[in-house]
Amino acid sequence: MATSAPHLSESTWLLRSPTKDLGSELLEFNETPGPRKLRASLGFWDVYSLTITILLNGIFISHEIMQVGSLLSALILFAVASFVTLCCVAVYLELSTFLPSAGGDYEYIRVAFGNMPGFTYAWMMYIFLQTCTTCMQALTFSTHISCKLWPDLKHEEACVPVEGQTINSIKIKALAIIGILCIVWLNCCSARTVSRVARCFAAMKGAMVAFVFALSVRYAVQHGQIIRENIRPDWSRASVQQVNSIVTSLLWSVNGFNSVVCLSEEVVNPRKNVRGGLFYGMLTILLAYLALVVSYFCVLSPADQGNGRGVAADVVRLAAGPRYESVFTVFIALSTLACLNGGIATGGRWLFAVARNRQMPSFIALLGKKTSAPYAAVIMQGIWPAICLLFTGPSFDDLLALFGQSSWYFYAMIACSYLKFQWTLHSQIWTRKRILTSGCALVVFTSSLVMMSISFYEKPLVTILSLCFVLSSIPAYHLGEYLKYRTSWV
Repeated sequence: MATSAPHLSESTWLLRSPTKDLGSELLEFNETPGPRKLRASLGFWDVYSLTITILLNGIFISHEIMQVGSLLSALILFAVASFVTLCCVAVYLELSTFLPSAGGDYEYIRVAFGNMPGFTYAWMMYIFLQTCTTCMQALTFSTHISCKLWPDLKHEEACVPVEGQTINSIKIKALAIIGILCIVWLNCCSARTVSRVARCFAAMKGAMVAFVFALSVRYAVQHGQIIRENIRPDWSRASVQQVNSIVTSLLWSVNGFNSVVCLSEEVVNPRKNVRGGLFYGMLTILLAYLALVVSYFCVLSPADQGNGRGVAADVVRLAAGPRYESVFTVFIALSTLACLNGGIATGGRWLFAVARNRQMPSFIALLGKKTSAPYAAVIMQGIWPAICLLFTGPSFDDLLALFGQSSWYFYAMIACSYLKFQWTLHSQIWTRKRILTSGCALVVFTSSLVMMSISFYEKPLVTILSLCFVLSSIPAYHLGEYLKYRTSWV
């Protein structure tokens, strides 16, 4: 009597496909961790708190949203950015179900298009994109704290990174490197320890949002003329380039959901907990951003917009006084440190996955015997940014420009990866949900193309330089393939 073939889930089908390029050591949530597999120990609230920790930070500092000139105009741009963001999240929710791997974006691109495109993503992330992010976060933390530790720095350099500023102070850079090393040490512990710290940071950020919102409501009641001045739509202060810059800034402010999926391999029942934690975490982030945008326009008059140490600190200074602003600035620094913690934690996971697939030196895939944490990958994530800070004086404009241009390439590839997965799974029924998610992937792909086109029009040299960085991964990949079969350390 013939037996029927067992039913395979979507992720299992992909992983058990006979195509050799799909081979990957992934850990189901009910399996025992092996020497190259991460232990599943996280749940819904861990994913939720890490989402809050990683994403909720930029809106406390950036003045970009204020440049549009009115509350209604800002809300329109916020709605556009939120729509694109939710489309990205919908794509990542499905991809995390297909491949619950520590590799995240790297694994999605590698499985969809092969080893070389996957390596290209890993190359760009480690050498360039993740390093830029870590440097920006570390310097933002150190510049906020440095003015409290060394008041004389106020006369040497701005206490908060501003447009065109190059960081040259030895004290600021040393404090940034110390912050990176402390976070690296923390992330060498177990994922549960990192998650407990993230929960504390998430609660702190929620309290910061509530505090700013409460102050702004009280201030708006006492000074109603400011909100009346700011509420009328006024596009005269924003050119097309400025609108694009504001929307891009909003998109990067909520960027980081792609990092959260790198924890999928360490989450118990990832289909339920990763999807739920990321979805509700993103809804919380968008509601917090909406509350903060309204708060800023309730307090800051046109003369106050864009002047100061940070938009949230400006609101606290006007609504509560300089003493509260000084304390709140320290909390902004801790908020940035929390983002740094989440970035290094998730960055260590995808770097571990790259080494596990033998596309980087094998020692990077080492795990702690007691903690099962990818400590070698985490250390490597911290070493390169620290070296860059030690020997360079980065400009925040340069870091953000180069970071932004390159990221759009990979968002387009992620959208194509999802569409290819859906096309490959031809035997499945195309439900309304999958049709909607495929539409979201098309929105992400189209948005990436539009942003790349605008970037090339506005900054052709930077865009070409970013593309050259991407192409530099090709000789690096072939060199790695050559060494893979001739040495034992790859």
